[in-house]
Amino acid sequence: MNNKQLDVWVYLTGILVAFSVWLPLASLPVIGEVSYHLIAEREANIVIAFCLLTPLFLLLGKSRLVILPLTCMWIALLFPAIEQFIKSDEGFLSQATGQVNRIMQEFSADLFMNVAEFSWGGYVFLAALVGFTITCVLRAFR
Repeated sequence: MNNKQLDVWVYLTGILVAFSVWLPLASLPVIGEVSYHLIAEREANIVIAFCLLTPLFLLLGKSRLVILPLTCMWIALLFPAIEQFIKSDEGFLSQATGQVNRIMQEFSADLFMNVAEFSWGGYVFLAALVGFTITCVLRAFR
């Protein structure tokens, strides 16, 4: 695959990721269809911005830099897990907050286990993320 074809794949997968944040991920009994944008609006907007920034680097001829928006996009996607990992449990207030968070996590887990059906949008979002990651890494190191 030459660089022009790889650039086209970066454009297509980037656009697909940017649009797939609005696709339905799952169907919940009471809420109905939910999307990544509905669940995490701030992170979804960051993902969209970095997906659309990557083709700009290619248009400017800075193909080595496409790894930067890709990395930032994955940091935005993994931000809730990173934030949870970095938090420290010191003092009474943080222990009380941790207890409340644990209760909320158990509630979220129970809610997640009651997902009526997973929707096709989640698979499109995941496939687009994997494709975008692969094409950006290939283009950056070629």
